[in-house]
Amino acid sequence: MPVLVELSFRLKEVPEVLYPADVHGLFFNLFEESIAERLHREPKKPFSIKGFSLEDSTLRLELALLEDKLYPALIHGYYFPKRDLHLRGIALSPIKGKGLKEKKALSYQELLETEPHRKLQMEFFSPTAFNRFKFDYPLPEPHLVFYNLASRWNIFSEIPIEISETEILKNTMVYEFEGATQEFIIDQKLKRVGFVGRVVFLVKEPEVAKKLSVLALFSNFAGVGIKTTMGMGAVRASLKGAIQRSSPEN
Repeated sequence: MPVLVELSFRLKEVPEVLYPADVHGLFFNLFEESIAERLHREPKKPFSIKGFSLEDSTLRLELALLEDKLYPALIHGYYFPKRDLHLRGIALSPIKGKGLKEKKALSYQELLETEPHRKLQMEFFSPTAFNRFKFDYPLPEPHLVFYNLASRWNIFSEIPIEISETEILKNTMVYEFEGATQEFIIDQKLKRVGFVGRVVFLVKEPEVAKKLSVLALFSNFAGVGIKTTMGMGAVRASLKGAIQRSSPEN
């Protein structure tokens, strides 16, 4: 079941700088060693980091889990950590009580019950890019966005969504577009370039619209493109223009 979670931590002192790579490492340290090692080995990670903020001595981390077994393991690791937690050498501790908040959860079955919509709006609020010929490609082309989502869906859901890049290309166009490219600094040595902004995709065929509507809502959890476990590709998706079902003939 995809679930969106917010975690809060209290730091002993405020670091001078905090990178996505630091928060990425903290996430793995919340799990038992065997689970963390499995997550490192997975070619497609069953989580995404949506963002983080540091205010005074409080760190807030928003993330999504795509695999059922991870949520109880995260809850246990947050409230009963097996090891001391550090961020850039600074000790931190979970905020007990309301420090862990479940913001949204939908089962894969519930997502599959999404009605088809012709207009799919996606707000890319952290830089989004795709691997193309060993380069970062920072444009949200429909077949790149939705085929990337379908690939992730089919790894973590028991019910696959069968759709090809060609099917997406033939049935989907960019209807509205506003945005720009932006650097995403991962750590002191590594940065990538991606797209931020708003895109409305228009889908022609109802059967394709059904599949892409499901995947659009899935993107709220999974993220899109490369480095979603570092905070890239964070998305807010919404649906417009519901397709009315035909009434059965008498």
